[in-house]
This record gives sequence, structure tokens and C-alpha cells, in this order.
Amino acid sequence: MLKLLKSFEVSLPVYQMESRVSYQAIRQPSVFEGLLLNLAVKYKTMLGQYSLSQVCEKFKIEAFLVQKALYSLIDNEMLERCDTDLTAIHVKDLTVTTLGKDLYHKNEMPSENKNAELKSIFHPLINQFISDKDYKLKPYDTQAPYVMPQTLFEANISHIDQMIRDMLNQASEKQFEWKKPNTNISDVNSLVAKTVAHRLPMRIALTMQGHLGFDVKGNSEVQQIFSMWLEQTKHEVLWEHLLAPTFQQIDNDLPTFEWSSVLDVTLVENTLLDENALIQVYAEKSPNQVSNKPEIVLSEKVKLAKLQGKTLTLPFTTALPQGFQALYLYKDQTATIVLKGNTHIFYAKQPRLVALKIKLRDEQVWSTIKNEVLHWNTTNTLDVLAFSRYFLSEHEVIQQAPNLTMKETMNLHEAMKKLNNTGLRASAWLDKIQQIANFNELKDFRSTFSHLELAPQWAEPLFFAKLLDDAFDKGQKAGTTLDQDFVNIVQIQKSLKSQINPDVLNPNQQINSSSLSKVNIKALALIDDWLDCYEKLQLKHTEILNLCERLQKQQRHLVVLKQGIAQSFAPLRTDAKPIAVLDTSYLMRHSDDLTNLERDYFVVIPQVVLHELDGLKKGQDGDNFSEQAQQARRAIRAIEHLTSEHIEPTHDEFVTIIAKSKTAQEMTADEQILSVALFYRFNSSELFSLDKNMGNLAKAVNIRTISEYQPKLIKEHQ
Repeated sequence: MLKLLKSFEVSLPVYQMESRVSYQAIRQPSVFEGLLLNLAVKYKTMLGQYSLSQVCEKFKIEAFLVQKALYSLIDNEMLERCDTDLTAIHVKDLTVTTLGKDLYHKNEMPSENKNAELKSIFHPLINQFISDKDYKLKPYDTQAPYVMPQTLFEANISHIDQMIRDMLNQASEKQFEWKKPNTNISDVNSLVAKTVAHRLPMRIALTMQGHLGFDVKGNSEVQQIFSMWLEQTKHEVLWEHLLAPTFQQIDNDLPTFEWSSVLDVTLVENTLLDENALIQVYAEKSPNQVSNKPEIVLSEKVKLAKLQGKTLTLPFTTALPQGFQALYLYKDQTATIVLKGNTHIFYAKQPRLVALKIKLRDEQVWSTIKNEVLHWNTTNTLDVLAFSRYFLSEHEVIQQAPNLTMKETMNLHEAMKKLNNTGLRASAWLDKIQQIANFNELKDFRSTFSHLELAPQWAEPLFFAKLLDDAFDKGQKAGTTLDQDFVNIVQIQKSLKSQINPDVLNPNQQINSSSLSKVNIKALALIDDWLDCYEKLQLKHTEILNLCERLQKQQRHLVVLKQGIAQSFAPLRTDAKPIAVLDTSYLMRHSDDLTNLERDYFVVIPQVVLHELDGLKKGQDGDNFSEQAQQARRAIRAIEHLTSEHIEPTHDEFVTIIAKSKTAQEMTADEQILSVALFYRFNSSELFSLDKNMGNLAKAVNIRTISEYQPKLIKEHQ
């Protein structure tokens, strides 16, 4: 596996050439030019001792014509320069130039010599002339990195001259206006006007075994040729000019490590960032301009921990590993560490000392940093405690937290929400918080722990009792964990307020006979229910209830109120035996059960029932043997055999409770029977009746109705 260290561009020298081209137009030699060339080539040995003036005399030629031809051949570089005095120069003194020899055999002759300036760009790597437009050449800076020296890619002038000559020989008039079909290139003289650079992309990579490699990016012809050049070039040349400039050397060395343990590697000028890290830790300064992730900056320069945004700057004097650059903590609580320093890599089987940044698994550095962070978990640095929530569970933060006031807790909650959108959730926080003692602290509690109800142990007892008292007075929930237990007594209190005159219910008002007369039977039942609820609460929440002054005061008031009302009813039996009030319908049908009934109840017979039985025993129309008459007589006999029966007269005083619009004289027999059952209500009276209408009347005044007697043992079994 390769780790890319760097992508860069190699600058190859490319030469901008300026060439001077000498050329002539080609023609056939004149007669006299041909004569001189023949003398210089063919007849030089045979006629060498003759002067040119003698030749003119021999062939009867005007001397000025030969003189003119000699000048032309010398000027057009067909003959080497020589004395032009015809009497002084001999045939043997005529020497043909290279051009002259070439053209002589072609029977050609150049015209007057001319010059042309030619500009070209020579690429030594590919040994071609190139176009600036196609190659996008850049300045050649020998001080810049990755610039190949000209000594490796030279401009061979003679070679370039020949390439230009060859190019011009194949060129046409379309390419060069002066290049006619009969043009001859006589000479090319080139020089390097300027060196420019052709940049090729290249990559350097490192294997996870520490071996260095490189390649050329792209598949163009030039890139392929450069790749071949790299393969053929000596390793040390490449190291010096291409590879070594990539690396630096710094003051410190990396500790000994195995390359197989390296998780990541880069050049020292780069940063090994890790986007997957939960927390990033740096020494002295963060490399991030703006950080959206939590950071810890360890500094020897600060004295107090400080949180700014999501960056915690922490005083830190503990020695870090040499070359420490960064530490990355992950969600699984593992960490990696980045170190910077010199180490050996391998190129061409040779170790090379270079500076790198490497990432390794952390063994103990995070543990040290974590302890330093937790050292600052005080009430003066709650933002540090909030920051620790990034790497601790909420319960771990609770364990590290100091004891807090409710205001400090709310501030911590807000700080945690600001950092990671998660405030305080666990109820275990309340074990770290001073008990709530006032409504401001309660407001802070509910703002912080909106999902929790206040438990008794989280508040001072007197304040908690006050909450319950206030909620009781207002007929609403207190927002505590005891609301479910207190809901019944609160509801009964609300019902009582709708049934009883407020002055009668007010515990601050004196109870008098007038007050007692205003209490209806439904209110009386509600008072019983209220006191029953209070008794249950007293058993379950003794300490709290003993501190609830208004509840206690209301309880005492209702007890007194009930006692006053009870004076109008039958006193409680000392044997606590329940009362069975029997009506006519029950006695007529179940007179045989009276003996058994007497074992479980104190039996009361309303006086009006005796009157009804006495009338029924005579039968209708005087028929003493009718079924109804016989039932009435059996009922009367059964009553006579009771050992503890009690005949109770009608209680006219309850007429307003049973039938508000009637007078005592207007009461029906059923209402008179009901007045007896009502008289014994404090003795758990039960009305035995088969009459459904009677049952409805009894229900209206909260008297239980039974239609069939079940022995006590059977009822307990059921």
C-alpha cells in the first residue's frame, strides 16, 4: 500500500534558440564559372603550372570575363579565397569549397549569399523542436525546487544546427517565404537565447514499509519518455535533483518504531488531520483557523483553563513525547498520536534520513491529558466539566463533578447544551446538588430537568412540604414525584369546596350548629373519604405530611367538623359490630335468615317496617291465608325470636338530607326507613332491601344496599 507524500511538477530545461541561416538561390554556372570549376576539379594536376592569364591567352578569352567569374565563385563560396590577379594566380591555387564540390557535381551555382534569422524551441528530452503554444512553457528558475539542471539536458549546438538544416531542407515556401525551390542552405549558426521550463506532473509516495517510490502522472508522449529517462538514470542523480528536495531535516529525531505500526505518514509541512476524531489535541496552537469540532490546546503559557467556542486551552507542563504534534481521540475511546521528526526511509536499498510526520496508536498520552482535564472540574471552571462530556458518559461526568448549587447546575446544563446540544438528563445529578430551598432554585431545577418531577430527597423538607401545601390549596399538581399519591386528596378537597359552604370548610372559621346544618350527606361522605386519604398518606409519607401545615390544619378542622356532625347520629358501638337495617321487602322474603344475620350484625328494624308488616299480615280483603299474609306473619315471628333486635323510630331530623323539599310529615315509608339507616351511618350501616327504588334512594345518601345475606365466613372466602 502506497501513501502519497507529494504531487509536484518537475521543471525540464527547454531552449529558445536563435539561428542565423545563410542561403543562396541555385543556378547553372556561366561558361567562365564552369571553366574555372573544371580547372579547379578536373585539370588542376594537368594544368596546375599555368596562370589564369595564360589560360585566357590559350583559349583566346577576354581576361575581364574570367576575372568576373573568379569574383563570383569566391563570393558565392564555391572557391576558397585567393589572389585575384590573373597573372599571379595559377590553376593549382584554385581550391573548391565543400559547397563548391557539392554543387559542381550537380552543375549548380549559388547566387549572392543571403541571411535569415530563425527562432525555434528545442526540447532536449524528446530531441524535437516544439511549439510554445502546445507546451505552455514557464520560466526556468534554478533556485526553485524540482528543477532539472541543464547539465542533464544539454543544448548541443552542432546537433541543433544540423536539425535546423535538415528541417529547412524539407521546408517549403509556405513555411519560409525566402525558401524557394532553388534555395540552398549554406550555413546555420545557432545560439541559446533563453532557457525556459517544461513542467511535468510527478508523484512521490511511501510504502508502509518505509520504501520510497515515484512516478510521472499522465500518458502523453513526453511523459512516457520522461518515465523511461527516470528508469535509466542513476539513482543518486534522481535522489539529488528530484527526491531529496521533497524532504526536510529538523532538530529532533523520531523515537524508534516499526513501519508496520504506522497508521499514516506525511511530510513535515503538511498536517495529518483526522475528520473522524471526536476530539483533536494540539500543543500550544491549533492548526485550524475555525474549528467545528472539539479541540484541546495544551499550553505551557497559560495558567487557567479556558474554553472558547469548542476549543479548550489547558495549562499543561507534563512532558509530551518528543516531536508531539497532535492527538486524536475517537468515539470508542481509542486514540492516535502524531509525531514529527527525523527518521530513515529507504530508496534504492539505501537508508535516507528525512523528516516526516507519522501517526501511531496512542498508549498513554491521552490518559495523561484526560487526567489534566478532569483536574479542572471545579465549580469555578464548569465549562471544563461541560467539555469533558465529549469523552465521558453522563454518569462518568457526574462522578467527576463537584457538589453544585442549583444555579451552578443550570449553568453547567446550558454550557453542555451549547457545546454538544445535550444538557443534563440523568436524575443522578441531583445527588450532587444542594437541596432545593426556594422557588428560584425550583425554577432553575425545572428549567434544567424539565423531564423530571421533584423528589422529596432533592429539596429541603420544609420547602417540599410548602410545595404540597400550595398545590393542595390551589387544587393542582405540585410537580413532584408524590403527586400521584396526593392527587386523590386534592380532588376530594375540590369536590368538598363544591358541596360545603367555604366558611364551613375554612379551617380558620369556628364550627357552630349553624355550620353543621349546612353539611349535606354527600359532603359528609366526602369528609370520610378525605380523612381516609389523609390517613393513608400519613402512613406512607409521615415525615413530609407532618411538615404540611395547611394539610394538617385542614385535617384537624374536618375531624372536628365530622365529630360535630356525628352528634346527630347514633354513637359508635363499642363492639364495632356493623348495623343491618332491614326493610319490609327483605323481611317478607328472607325472614329465615335473621338468626344467621344476627351473628354478624346488630339488627335494627325501623318502626315503620313493623307497621307495614302488621298491615300485611291481615292479607288483602281480609284473606289471612294469602301468601303475602303468611310471609308477613313469619317475618313478625322471626323478629320476635331475635335476641338483640332494636326497633328504631323514624328520624325526622334527616328529612332535609333525604328529601329537601319535604317536611317530616310528608316522608314516605321508604324515606322513613332510609332515615334509620342514615342515623347509623357512622356504624357502617347496611340497608337490606329487595326494592330497587329503595336502593336508588340509599345510593343517593351514600348508604350501602344488600339484597341477599351472605354469611361472613363465605364473604371472607370470596
